[in-house]
Amino acid sequence: MSNVAVLLRACVAGVIAGLVGAAIWATISYYTGFEIGYAAWGIGLIVGVAVAAASEGGTGLETGVIAVVIAVASVVGGKYAASHMLIRQAMADTSVGGVPNDELLISFLAEGIWSKKSEAGLEIEWSEDMSADLGDVEADFPPEIWSEAVANWHAMTIDEQETMREQFTFDAELMSANFTLQDFKNSFGVFDWIFFLLAAATAFQIGGNMGDD
Repeated sequence: MSNVAVLLRACVAGVIAGLVGAAIWATISYYTGFEIGYAAWGIGLIVGVAVAAASEGGTGLETGVIAVVIAVASVVGGKYAASHMLIRQAMADTSVGGVPNDELLISFLAEGIWSKKSEAGLEIEWSEDMSADLGDVEADFPPEIWSEAVANWHAMTIDEQETMREQFTFDAELMSANFTLQDFKNSFGVFDWIFFLLAAATAFQIGGNMGDD
């Protein structure tokens, strides 16, 4: 078997093993709420074994480097996937999760009306259980503000309503991506880097040396 064929087989096997490892780690993190550092080390192990096994005795520096790159990418991918799933679940439990309904969009119109009236110095009576800042349903706003928002909503064309719905969905997705990236960055600690190094070292040692004479 040519060297190119060996490296190609090693890449394919390593990627498959890395994807499986990353998926398992992300799933464990999602359902437990904890990141287990040993899982990162485990990813380095299974990637190294997969690369070495696929190389069929043709291991060396090149397969070792391949194993390291795939292992590190898989660990990073697993951490990001875990952050993504956790943020998506958190947002799904709020009003910004999923497809926005008419009431939610009307609440945004109501917030705009409240803001303009406040800037104009008009006094608005709010009950203790009402709040424009957190409002997303009719009960959160005074009747006169909600009625004006409903009138504005019905005055919009279907295309305008759909454009607003699409913009809201886009903004929610952008917010989710920003929160995911921030959570991903904040998830790194000293022990993460230690297990990253262990994963890389293990992947290199096994992926580069297993099968040597």
